[in-house]
Amino acid sequence: MRIKLNQISKRFKNEKVLQNLTFEFESNNIYVITGSNGSGKSTLLQLISGKISPTEGNVLMYDDMYKLVELNAYYKNISYAAPYIELIEELTVNEMINFHFKFKKKHISLNAETIAEFGLQPHLAKYISDLSSGLKQRIKLMLILYSDTKILLLDEPCSNLDAAGRALYKNKLQNLIADKLVLIASNDVEEYNFFEHTLLSMLDFKK
Repeated sequence: MRIKLNQISKRFKNEKVLQNLTFEFESNNIYVITGSNGSGKSTLLQLISGKISPTEGNVLMYDDMYKLVELNAYYKNISYAAPYIELIEELTVNEMINFHFKFKKKHISLNAETIAEFGLQPHLAKYISDLSSGLKQRIKLMLILYSDTKILLLDEPCSNLDAAGRALYKNKLQNLIADKLVLIASNDVEEYNFFEHTLLSMLDFKK
């Protein structure tokens, strides 16, 4: 898979967050995007995911045969976790898992043991609204890491996680990113310093 940014700009009301970004992300690579608060890291991931549209330019996705992927099919290829992407509070944990995998192909290794490793087994019958922020983040990470997609977008993936949750994230990410295109938006080196990656700052895009 490839993601090509073609002179994209994004404006919110009178504020231009991104301007004339051109870059190509290639499969089987991990890219870490850093930058100060408000520099556009999250906006960039939202544009790549198709969640929002650029004000100018375009974001193009190509499959492994370099065939253009239609925008309405982006969700089939992307798994995306971020603090601003909410779980459905009215569902139980078990219902949330089942609902998610109605739309995403499930990784073959996701099973009851995996759910227990994420510390979710005792909470399957609880409503999402009743869980701590740390447990909600564990659910988000499990759902996207075990979605069988080619592209993985992670925005501040260790938000609200304790030391055990961070260790779990590190272990699972290392074992589940083979052959994927991975983009991580983060200023926390502990979220990405344990594997080889290409480090990009938002300034790199603006050269």
